[in-house]
Amino acid sequence: DKRAYLHDLNIFKDSSLDVIEMYHVFEHIKPWRIKEVMQEIIRVLKPGGELVIECPDIFKCAMNYLIDSSNHKISTMGIYGDSKYELESNMHYAGYSQETLFKILNNYGFDKSHIFTIPARRWKIRDLQIVAFKKGIDRKLARKHAMERLIADTVNLYQLK
Repeated sequence: DKRAYLHDLNIFKDSSLDVIEMYHVFEHIKPWRIKEVMQEIIRVLKPGGELVIECPDIFKCAMNYLIDSSNHKISTMGIYGDSKYELESNMHYAGYSQETLFKILNNYGFDKSHIFTIPARRWKIRDLQIVAFKKGIDRKLARKHAMERLIADTVNLYQLK
């Protein structure tokens, strides 16, 4: 595992990564940095490479707030981030839905037919998870990989209990 700034992935060569996983990262990216982040992701992913994004679903958070505004974990925390520790890095810069993430991914070179929504790993009532594949993989194989990820996440969830 290596860590780098998403807008500057120079520690990785072009087309060198099979998978990039972003669990509760995307909503912390400043909107004016999305372009350079997505360009770097496309640059370092191999053809057919997999991008996983999990983040709060802005629509689910809003609905959860309307249903029970006192349950902050599934409503306002998903929208604004966690202010408990007074860290700017815990705050959210933007809210996303399945549609807005699909549009961003499609705008930066991910084919719509290679983008899949699968259940979120932890907060299913609040979050969404998207698996997208860079061009260079057959749609059926991409779908198979997305389903394998779903199965692996489900198995891991039950092993933790």
